[in-house]
Amino acid sequence: MAGPLGLGTAPSISDANAAQNFSAAADAFFQSLSTFEKNLVNYGNGVSLGFVATSSATLTVPTVSTNTQRLNLDVGPNKGFAVGMPVVISSLASPASVKMFATVVGVGGQSITVEVQYSLSPGVTSSSWSVAICGPLISSLLWTSVDNSVSDTIDCSKGNYFSRSVYGNKTFTFSNIPSGQVFSFILEISLNSGAITWPSNVIWPNNSATVPNLGSMSRHIFIFWTNQYTAGKIFGSYITNYVYS
Repeated sequence: MAGPLGLGTAPSISDANAAQNFSAAADAFFQSLSTFEKNLVNYGNGVSLGFVATSSATLTVPTVSTNTQRLNLDVGPNKGFAVGMPVVISSLASPASVKMFATVVGVGGQSITVEVQYSLSPGVTSSSWSVAICGPLISSLLWTSVDNSVSDTIDCSKGNYFSRSVYGNKTFTFSNIPSGQVFSFILEISLNSGAITWPSNVIWPNNSATVPNLGSMSRHIFIFWTNQYTAGKIFGSYITNYVYS
């Protein structure tokens, strides 16, 4: 009797007629391996294809400020996408640089609804996409770009490493911090002169409202993080007073 995917029944010494049947049963079992191999490959391909699709939806990559940017994609019939599944959506024209990391939040017919949590190349529009299951989304591993502009606003949709040179008093604000998930970023300050004012929802070690005195003509590293349990508060830490090289 054939087992799953055409695999034959293995010979057994518990067979009442093992002595007479063992050789024939062994031959039949080994002959079934070829069929089993082909069926297993076909099964694997079928499962894989269920989690891979192309879509012709015309989409513009969003600038993600929270994890509530929702998009609809046609993915075709007989797909295995399910609610809660993490997916990566990549432009077929520029798959490495134009992509979105998302979670499936709705499945209906031949389409899915996704909630975009991270995006690369926001503002780019395409109507040719690949959609594939991916690993769980961890923000600190996805963001790698460096923002070294002169803006007083730290826009977290641009990356997770920021560099600023400070000449005179400066007030920083933080924007577009993803909500409902873990997120962290680093701010490197090259302080030439002046004092820094931080957002009021930043909590420093020991619940202090201030940071230690920052030496001028020095470099300082600030690390900030938040998660779904911090209720809008941002935890901050620091490594201060590196001397310029």
